[in-house]
Amino acid sequence: MCKEPVKIGEILKDLLKKNRYLNYRVNVDKAIELWNKQEDKTVNGKTKAVGFKNGTLIVHVNSPVLANELSLKERFFIRKINRELGLEIVKKIHFKSGFIKNDRRIEENYEVDLKPSISVIKKAEEIVNRIKDEELRESLKNLILSSYVYNEKMKKKRD
Repeated sequence: MCKEPVKIGEILKDLLKKNRYLNYRVNVDKAIELWNKQEDKTVNGKTKAVGFKNGTLIVHVNSPVLANELSLKERFFIRKINRELGLEIVKKIHFKSGFIKNDRRIEENYEVDLKPSISVIKKAEEIVNRIKDEELRESLKNLILSSYVYNEKMKKKRD
């Protein structure tokens, strides 16, 4: 009794439907990425999305004046990101003035934006490079990298 072959895209969609947390993490990572890839002159190079907690996107801004200006446009940015995602995941944006490095309070209170190393990214690309469908290949790569980041966060919490 052989089962009929199933497309890997369908398997991934089923996996994301069944695993709500993984689906949520993929969308949170996309929201952070969308903010950091904006082409808006007001935002580009002067801000960085660093985390997400309880529907709030955490964005570091290089000056208090810019933080105030962006807070006036908060609704616009929320709609833009949610429209791109096709979901209402971002409810609020918290603009924090000044880039803060190695601040333990941020690590404790927010999901810090961990980035996989270049070698991990290359391994993920090697795994998915045989897939011809570009959208599926990119989705699977993001899934692999999100899983890696999640595992790294769990290791840090245990330590």
